[in-house]
Amino acid sequence: MSGFDLVGQLLLVAVVALVLRPVAGVRGSVVAGAVLAGLLAVGLAALGEPVVLPLAVAAAAVTAILLVLHRYADADARRVAVAVCGLLVLGYVMQVRLVGDDVATEVGRWMVLAVAAFLAAFALCRVPGWTPSGWRLQLAGLALLLLPLVPGLGRTINDARAWIAVGGFTAQPAELARPLLLAGLALALEETAPLLRNGTLRYTLRALLPVGLAAGLLAAVHHDLGPALVLGLTAIVLILLQRPPARYVVALLGVLPVPAAAAYLAVARLQERVEQWRMPVRGDGAVENTGAALQALARGGWFGTGLGHGAPHAVANVTNDFVLVAIGEERGLIGLAGHVLLLAVLCVATLRLATRMRDEPRRLAVAALMVMLTLQSVYVVLATAGVVPVTGMVVPLLSKGGSALVATALVAGAALGLYASSAGEAPATVASRRFQRGLTILHRGFAAAWLVALVSLAVVTLHSPVPAASPRPDNWATDRGRLLTRDGETLAETEAGDRRFPLDDLAPLAAGLERMSATDQRCDGPGLGVLIGRGCRHPDVVTGLRLDVQRAATTALAGRPGSVVVLDLRDFSVLADVSIPSAGPALATPPGSTFKLVTGAAAIERGLAADTPHRAVYAGVRNADNVTCGGSLAEALAESCNTSFADYAVQVGFEGLRDTAARFGFGSATLADVTVTPSTVGTGPADRAALARDGIGLQDVRATPLQMAVVAGTIAAHGERRTARYVVGSCADGRFTALPVAPSVRVLRPATADALAGGMRRAVVDGTATRLGGLPFGVAAKTGTADTGKGSIDAWVVAYAPLDAPRVAVAVRVIGAKDNAALSGGKDAAPIAAPVLRAAMTATGGEPAKPCGNG
Repeated sequence: MSGFDLVGQLLLVAVVALVLRPVAGVRGSVVAGAVLAGLLAVGLAALGEPVVLPLAVAAAAVTAILLVLHRYADADARRVAVAVCGLLVLGYVMQVRLVGDDVATEVGRWMVLAVAAFLAAFALCRVPGWTPSGWRLQLAGLALLLLPLVPGLGRTINDARAWIAVGGFTAQPAELARPLLLAGLALALEETAPLLRNGTLRYTLRALLPVGLAAGLLAAVHHDLGPALVLGLTAIVLILLQRPPARYVVALLGVLPVPAAAAYLAVARLQERVEQWRMPVRGDGAVENTGAALQALARGGWFGTGLGHGAPHAVANVTNDFVLVAIGEERGLIGLAGHVLLLAVLCVATLRLATRMRDEPRRLAVAALMVMLTLQSVYVVLATAGVVPVTGMVVPLLSKGGSALVATALVAGAALGLYASSAGEAPATVASRRFQRGLTILHRGFAAAWLVALVSLAVVTLHSPVPAASPRPDNWATDRGRLLTRDGETLAETEAGDRRFPLDDLAPLAAGLERMSATDQRCDGPGLGVLIGRGCRHPDVVTGLRLDVQRAATTALAGRPGSVVVLDLRDFSVLADVSIPSAGPALATPPGSTFKLVTGAAAIERGLAADTPHRAVYAGVRNADNVTCGGSLAEALAESCNTSFADYAVQVGFEGLRDTAARFGFGSATLADVTVTPSTVGTGPADRAALARDGIGLQDVRATPLQMAVVAGTIAAHGERRTARYVVGSCADGRFTALPVAPSVRVLRPATADALAGGMRRAVVDGTATRLGGLPFGVAAKTGTADTGKGSIDAWVVAYAPLDAPRVAVAVRVIGAKDNAALSGGKDAAPIAAPVLRAAMTATGGEPAKPCGNG
């Protein structure tokens, strides 16, 4: 442990001590501010980051919170204030560590906004007598949830239409919608409580309607199951606090398993998360993400590896869902416990404040906000420890995500403001006394839940079920089924307890697919047997790979470094995936002019695809060999005119480019049915010249051959995209059972796709892809030459065939060397694509293959 780490641990212990035993008055605020400033300075210094400016901003923000609150607050309120400030500081340091100094300014802006939200909510909610309508709050929450659906405002990220872009900020309005919905529900329930206690249910059901709609929106449109779960559970707790008749309580608790079971059976992502939770290490020793998280905690031990000296990025989503794993690995169990204790005090102390409030509606609103925050916080801590499945929820104030940060600060400020305006003895009515007893029980129950969470973290850190040095515990060994090609060849099988790969040339790909596949060789698909752990015979899993197409691609590459991906456009299954020298789906690199298909789509969709002037240079971008070109979009595609697409990119703007790329699958978690390297267009160009280079597939654009094959396939399918499928079915008892093909999603207007297809056809006839013109079927293609920025040039081509009813799409990338700058898509990549297209057309033109022998 370095000196910085030792001092940091001591300062964290001091923050926890100040939370547990707060110091009153201005002196307490100054002491707390100094300790927190020191914690920030030491953390940034340990990472080698600039200290002065972040320290000044944070110190001012922390001091503002503490000095404002000390005049009004009792000990619990001061605990909450110090806990919020401490978590803000610790979250900032950890995000700078995980994402790098390029995110420091952005996180700092969100931190300032969070402090402003905290103070504004506190000031507004402490106004005596001001209580908004519960219905209005709920309607405001619903309106926020609907904002991402507004054209031009909403943004789709990771296949979820859950974000909005305003100015330089991208935010997730659902984070603010949830507290508004639950505070509104609390106020509405306070009005209907007497009727509910007397047995009249319909008014309570009416009050629950907005929350029910919101939970449906979160699950179905936002693809956010965790927040939907928290909304539902919080609503149930609020109803139980009203002491309804016993028959209603029994009915409510009795129907709870029904939506849970329905969600499990209907949502594939939930099934995968449950399976990962049950089996963090698979039978072949491959470690799932939950297993990697447990390993990282074990590496941390008591004191951690030291800030900046761990390997947190071995765990996926470490900046969000698993940020506590990074903290545990680098700060150890002691540091992790300090972070969790601050969260626990924030939740438990605020809920205790609600027991000392005289205004019934306001204390019910505070209870609602803290039930929501506690359920989310305890759940993510337990998920980190592997006690429950991961749901995708973030850790309040610690995870990356500006809108979540601001929303949590706003919740804490609102709760303290409501308490400051209503501190005192609760009314002496029978209903109030019952409600008081309910809050006391809830407070004690949540305190116990936090204790369980802390003990769970300690157990898995010091006695991990997935030891850091041994990724294959015997108790997880299983007899897995075979991994087969679509034409019945065995890629992987188990013999005498060992996993073997019979086809040497496909062994790296098979091993990679087994590591990445979300559809493991398990019992006839997810179901009740998975939940109860019932044993079964594992089926053979069938991939979409065809051995003849795979070997045709390998032969065509002839040992040259590069990649080939082939799609069967009838169901978007992957017929071949060859990558030399690496194994499995390839890494993302600049796709060069093949990306002009995305830029062209963005221009056409926005009505900006007018003819461009003939010129040799535009915004610093030059054409190949300094030729002059331009004209219509079809002409520019055929000639691969750089200046035209640089012009289109500048007209469309980065947001338009990013939105169109996302439609094709850039950044998508569902580009394929296995975990693949995501493609990206970056975070935004620094200037016009950089945007112009983005438009021709350079600058910050990175894509995999799989992604570009999907682009070509989507154009061939008249603008409809599907998830690329590596796994197509299973064999059991000699019979093949196909997995259902997900419905296609229209991402482009048919006219847009047809216009791009016209340019691709013209490229084969008299443009840059004429080497594909001699095949016995029609081909449409787009070539690309990509300057990697590392002294080498890659050659690309994407194509589909035949023209009338496209069946196959291919993407080829040839990786250049520093001493071979003469590569080009038409000269080097297109000749490789030709025999691959021929083999793929043959494979898809006859009778369907029978991978199981006779079925």
